Amino acid sequence: MSSRMKLQVLPYVVFNGKRLISITEYMETMHDYMQNSVLTQVHIGDILLEISVNDISESHVDLSHTYSRLAKENDDTLHKPDRLILHAIDIPEEFYEELGALQDLEPPFKAIFDAEKALWLVKHDVVLIGDAVHATPILGGEGANMAIRDGIDLARHIAMHGIDALEAFSNSKFEVWKKSVDNSKQMIEKMHT
Repeated sequence: MSSRMKLQVLPYVVFNGKRLISITEYMETMHDYMQNSVLTQVHIGDILLEISVNDISESHVDLSHTYSRLAKENDDTLHKPDRLILHAIDIPEEFYEELGALQDLEPPFKAIFDAEKALWLVKHDVVLIGDAVHATPILGGEGANMAIRDGIDLARHIAMHGIDALEAFSNSKFEVWKKSVDNSKQMIEKMHT
């Protein structure tokens, strides 16, 4: 970024997620609503819900989903432009309350933006690894290599500590992940100078 440019945080609340579902579930709950497209969205008041299909295999469908809205003018607990990068993965309880307040969602949004399912994932130690937690630019397979390394490290961690220490795993990897992203930024800047 140019030294003359000032970073501007836009006044929006945005939560992104990914989900891998079986091809059977996709065909039963979503296919007919996607209307031969890889993207569908709906506005509910000031909230935009979006679902996109990233990849389809013989057995699974890889989906991305986004919940976004304009930040409220006064004390919006979900809009935290000054938070540390470390806290970017913290999801406030108020998000689940907002999600739960969305009543009578139509398919396919009902299947994806379900507050109970989202909260279950958080309470049941779902661990993010690879690009889901530390996206890196496409440079010589570094992101793929790190994702494989994360999987191996996670398996070792579970073998040594069990599944009750998953937060400790994520915390232990934070500096490594941050260094990798920083190194990737430096490499891509170097390539363009």
